[in-house]
Amino acid sequence: MYYKDKRREHHSRPEMKEYHKEYYQKNREKMNERDKEYYRKNKEYWKEYYKRNREKIKEYYRKNKEREKEYRVKNKERRNYNNKKRRKIDLNYKIRINLRTRLGEAFKNYSKNGKQYTSKKYGINFTKIIEHLKP
Repeated sequence: MYYKDKRREHHSRPEMKEYHKEYYQKNREKMNERDKEYYRKNKEYWKEYYKRNREKIKEYYRKNKEREKEYRVKNKERRNYNNKKRRKIDLNYKIRINLRTRLGEAFKNYSKNGKQYTSKKYGINFTKIIEHLKP
């Protein structure tokens, strides 16, 4: 399709890329709010979409596993920076991450020698906790 190629060509030009980048920076908040509102209004649609395309989505992740790993390694600093920033701003996020980390450490320590005695001493039953947390 000729017109699609022309449009793609037009929007790929360096000055257009710069323009879109600036526009996004200036209107970031407004765009995020618009996207959140759209998601809220169409929640049912997205639930159905994920149900219908569950296998396709799984297949996509299986095929792109290596690419995802590379991306995570390449963008580690950026991800850490964003997580740190979000922890400062969002209290629920901070609590959720801290709790998740602490639980993971507790389970890891529980399985090491000698830790089972300590958990029994304080009345902590990790088997019950694990069973409760399973989906």
